[in-house]
Amino acid sequence: MPVGGPLFEATANLLAIEAGLALYGFIVVTEGKDGASENRSETKNRSTLTLRHLCAEKLMIREEDGSDSNHYTEHELPWDLPLAHPHPSVKDVIIVQSGDAPHTIKKMRNSIELSGKEDSNRNLHLNGLPIQLRMAKDVWERCPDATAGTSSQIMLYPKLSREVFDLTAKTRMRTGLAAHAQGPSVAKMIVDYRHTNTERAGDGAYDSYLLHCVNTNYWFDVMNANYSKGCSFINSADHQHVYDLLDYVKYHTLWKNSVSANEYFPRSTYEDVCWSSLGPALLAILYLPKHPGHNIMQSRLGSDVCEKSFCFKRGANMNANALGTNQILASFGGGPLNEIWASRKANFQKRRTFRADELLLGKLKRIKLDK
Repeated sequence: MPVGGPLFEATANLLAIEAGLALYGFIVVTEGKDGASENRSETKNRSTLTLRHLCAEKLMIREEDGSDSNHYTEHELPWDLPLAHPHPSVKDVIIVQSGDAPHTIKKMRNSIELSGKEDSNRNLHLNGLPIQLRMAKDVWERCPDATAGTSSQIMLYPKLSREVFDLTAKTRMRTGLAAHAQGPSVAKMIVDYRHTNTERAGDGAYDSYLLHCVNTNYWFDVMNANYSKGCSFINSADHQHVYDLLDYVKYHTLWKNSVSANEYFPRSTYEDVCWSSLGPALLAILYLPKHPGHNIMQSRLGSDVCEKSFCFKRGANMNANALGTNQILASFGGGPLNEIWASRKANFQKRRTFRADELLLGKLKRIKLDK
């Protein structure tokens, strides 16, 4: 990428922001982002450290010794995937890349939906068995919920509806529907009613789909720190959830390495799984030993905070045009930073500070373009 290109500018902006925040005592230790192609390219461009560099001594075990619950062999984890980079201004601080779990689970569901269709090259297979959303739909259409006559009828699987299986442009964006398609409700429905679909698939045909549902549902509970499911925030480097997340990456890595390219998720989805899972695990391993009593809130490591900013904009003016959107977001992000700059002498005496416009987060400047 030539100097001055979009990727270079994005990298320079992030480094300037991270260096500027350090002057105020805010030390950035992770970057959360979704799986957009621009974010992925930027992550790979700056990340110079891998799992092998940072955690091989703690996590890796030789192939001949076999793996155990706390160690992994060369072929069980993506040891050379870019995961982190040094802080631009603070010595001995590593900034870890974190993915967005809701975005990741939607991408997995999209691949499962396309799997096996005539116009798609994707045909997911695990342990020799297919994983397709239409397989679950076939079973759902044979259970009583599919023919419910009124909304007052008691549903056997209230989290499942036709919109889980027949997707539109709008429903594809809903994380809950993606989670339900790979969650406990669809797994229980398959177990209860798969015998009704024997003319199209035998009982054993759903084993891989069920395995994926079990693994993915628990991973999503861990990523959301779902207390009702026995999950929590990560509070130590050896917390069980650290190894739960590593095990989910192991599950995907072994699957990817055992089949052809079109029988597994796209490469970008695999990277999202790795960044979403390894981000909080790596943070726990690197930082919690130095900061006892702290927690890793894995549910806050994605890009939801950015989406909440857009929700704030929609709340302020749902019908705003591009100009109105820029003004709302500028006041939302620039106001607090301008207040920090205005009070710099009282709070930080004579230390050098960055103004909001230097951090590139202040009011957006509009330039009139000549036609």
